[in-house]
Amino acid sequence: SSMIFLFSAHGLPKKFVENGDPYQRECEQSFEAISSYFPNAKSVLCYQSKFGPGEWLKPYTQDICMNIKEIGGGRQNVLFIPLAFTSDHLETLYEVESEYMPIVSNFGFTPFRLPAFNSEEDWIKTIEKLLLDPSLLNNQMLIRRY
Repeated sequence: SSMIFLFSAHGLPKKFVENGDPYQRECEQSFEAISSYFPNAKSVLCYQSKFGPGEWLKPYTQDICMNIKEIGGGRQNVLFIPLAFTSDHLETLYEVESEYMPIVSNFGFTPFRLPAFNSEEDWIKTIEKLLLDPSLLNNQMLIRRY
């Protein structure tokens, strides 16, 4: 395939993972499961939206974009996949379309962005199922009931 798949998940401070948060492992498992269906594409997992001090999960999406020539292996199309985002929103759109896509474009690659699930009927039903059946949640940070 002539595609590079950049799975860009929202970042998280590394200290959260060191304290037991399963987010990084869950992102890696999702990345591995999805990318296994596309063995001819070059798939890369990275993390965006870092803010504030301290180290966050790496590699950072911006660093991957800056090194896209080394990663590409002759491929020319870059598909940004917003992993772990439940919907398109300003943060995703701004970072991917205004910051990252121009970087890879300036290196001569053709960038694309896969939309998030947004209001797809199957996605809404999935969220409803998660809300109604707490046994499906293995991370209390997802939904909290008070």
